[in-house]
Amino acid sequence: MLQAGLLFLVLRSRGYLPRWQALGWSPKVKEVFVRLVPGILGIGLLQLSTLVNLYFASRLPEGSLSYIYWADRLLEFPLSLIAVSIGSALLPTLSDLASRGDHVRFRETAEESFLMNLFLALPASLGLYFLAEPIVEVLFFRGRFNSHDLAQTASVLKVYALSLLVISCSRVLVPLYYAKKQTRYPMVLSLVCVLLHILLAGFFIRQAGLVGLVYASFFAAFVNAVMLFVGLLRWDLMLSPQRLWRSFWRMGIAAFALVGALKIQEALQTYFAGPLWISLFVTITVAVIVYFGSAQVLRLEEFLRIRPSFRLWSDRLRQKE
Repeated sequence: MLQAGLLFLVLRSRGYLPRWQALGWSPKVKEVFVRLVPGILGIGLLQLSTLVNLYFASRLPEGSLSYIYWADRLLEFPLSLIAVSIGSALLPTLSDLASRGDHVRFRETAEESFLMNLFLALPASLGLYFLAEPIVEVLFFRGRFNSHDLAQTASVLKVYALSLLVISCSRVLVPLYYAKKQTRYPMVLSLVCVLLHILLAGFFIRQAGLVGLVYASFFAAFVNAVMLFVGLLRWDLMLSPQRLWRSFWRMGIAAFALVGALKIQEALQTYFAGPLWISLFVTITVAVIVYFGSAQVLRLEEFLRIRPSFRLWSDRLRQKE
């Protein structure tokens, strides 16, 4: 409600609030609804993945539903900040470029958005994975939340950390199809992956219990992301392999440095006697500095694109001082 209220105030101040007006049932309006329905169904099918997890978790030992819920909250935070934000801003831009027939700029914008999403989602994913236990402990370990709950929630969060990468990639790839008016393929793919999720869940639960259930959702999300990427070939939307590789290997080196920085947490927990939240804060701060510092040294294009924002924040802080 707070987010919606803030957006409402900004839109009203700029005169962007929508106004009701009568529209005739023209061929263009009909086309909008024809293409809108598969898109809505595709989004709804993706939400079924959460319901599948909740259904199977309800048949597991007590507490399983809570473990999934807590871990999911931690997953949704970076997912919303990064992938959902980029995907929401990407669709109208790509739609405009597609309508004008600017295929070169369309591809460049898609590549920039996909790589920017990956550049930001990668450290978030690694951070959630390697710091799963201390994060859960700082946020939830009190009252009736015991050591067993901590271990179970952290194990689920580690799998969700892996899912963050593939889900975020899917959220950025889907707008490419919508901008090209290809809404049926993502919908059919979502349906197939939901069915795959259900089949895998029944099998993996017997093998690994709660963690197996979460792995089933991860593999279904992974298949969805891979098939979205493969589908780009069908509609001539494929991103430049050279452009992707040029950023991939640099991100890999920066991620390797980040993992080394995250290992500081283990040393701090061993030798630092203060509150856990302090050592966690120090670790995250150092990891962020190391990751972005590595990106600067490697001249990673995605970092160079957002670097002016850091300078702007720095200038504003100096002005306040």
